[in-house]
Amino acid sequence: MFVLFHFYCICEQFRVSVWPDMLFWALGLQAFPWLGIYYRGILRIAATAKNVYDLKKSAQDSLSDCKISYINSFAAKELLPELVLHSDFALYMPQAVNIHPERYLKALFMACQRKARDLSAARSSGIQVSFHKRNVGSLLEFSVGLLPELVGKLPLSTCKGIVAHLELPTANREIYNNESPSILSSAWLAAQGPRKILIGATKEWGSFNTSCDVSIEEASLALKELLPKISTVYPAVKNWMVLGTRAGLRAMPPRTSLGALPLIGCIDNLVLESMQKDKLFGKRNTYSSQKVIPRYWFVGGLGSRGLIYHGLLGKLIAKAVASGNQDVLPSELTSWMLSC
Repeated sequence: MFVLFHFYCICEQFRVSVWPDMLFWALGLQAFPWLGIYYRGILRIAATAKNVYDLKKSAQDSLSDCKISYINSFAAKELLPELVLHSDFALYMPQAVNIHPERYLKALFMACQRKARDLSAARSSGIQVSFHKRNVGSLLEFSVGLLPELVGKLPLSTCKGIVAHLELPTANREIYNNESPSILSSAWLAAQGPRKILIGATKEWGSFNTSCDVSIEEASLALKELLPKISTVYPAVKNWMVLGTRAGLRAMPPRTSLGALPLIGCIDNLVLESMQKDKLFGKRNTYSSQKVIPRYWFVGGLGSRGLIYHGLLGKLIAKAVASGNQDVLPSELTSWMLSC
C-alpha cells in the first residue's frame, strides 16, 4: 500500500497561519529558534473594496479559538509604524507565525519517527509501526508501474515563484521591530529578524523548471515586480539591500466554485490503466472497492497552502487508508476523480 505525496521543489519562506500551541505540541518541541519559526503575527492588508468585504467575513466566520480581528489604520500603524494603508482596514492574526518549510518538515519527520517508536514500544497495544521516507522517481521501484505514466492524468498545473532575500545595512537604525507582524498584500513580506526579510512571490504559470537558482535576468524582472508592490504598503523597503533571489515550483489544483482545493483520493484506476497500456499486465485489471483493497493513494495540489493543509489531509488520508474506503473522504476533495 503506497501513499503518493505529490511535492514539487519549494524554496520559499511562507507566511502560514498556524496556531503555535498545536504546532509545538505536535512536534514536542520546547525550543525552536533553529526551526525559523517567528511569533510575529500576520497583517493582511485589503487592496480593494472586495478584499475588505471578504476579510471582514473571514474574521466573523473564524473559529473561536483562532484570534483573528479587523483593525483600522491607526491600530495597524501601532503594530508597524512604517506601514501605509490605502483603506482604513486590515485583518490581524496575532497567533500566526512564519515557518521555514524545510526545517519544519525535517522536524515533523522526526516527530513522526518518534511517534512510531512510541507506538511500537507500547506492546500492549499490539501495534507495530514503521515510518519511512523515500524519494520515488518511478513506481517501477515497487514493481508496479511508472510514475511518469500519471503525467497528464492529474488535473494539476505548475507555477514557478521567485522570492527575494533582503537585509538592512548596519548603518540603518530603523530595524524591523521584533513585535511587528509580517505583511500579506498583493505581495508578501516575511520578517526573519530585525534586519532580515523575504518578499515574494512572482508567478510564472506552466513552468517546469525545478531549479532553485535564478538567473540575473529573472532576478531583475522579479525585483521590478515585487519591490513596487511591497513599497506601496511598506515604503521603508527602499532602505533594504537585496542579498539574492531563490525560486520554487508549486503544483496547483484547479479552481472550483469552492476555491482551489487540494486533491486527495485512491488512484488505483489511474495506475492500473497505465500498467495495462504499458503491457505490464496481460489483461485489464480494473479496481473495484468491493473486491480489491485500495493500494494507491494520492495527496497533492496543495499549492501555496501546503503547510496549512498537510495536517488535516494527513489525518483524512490515514483514516481512508486504515478503513480501505475513500468514501470517508470529503467529496469536495475527491470530486476531481470524476473527470479522470
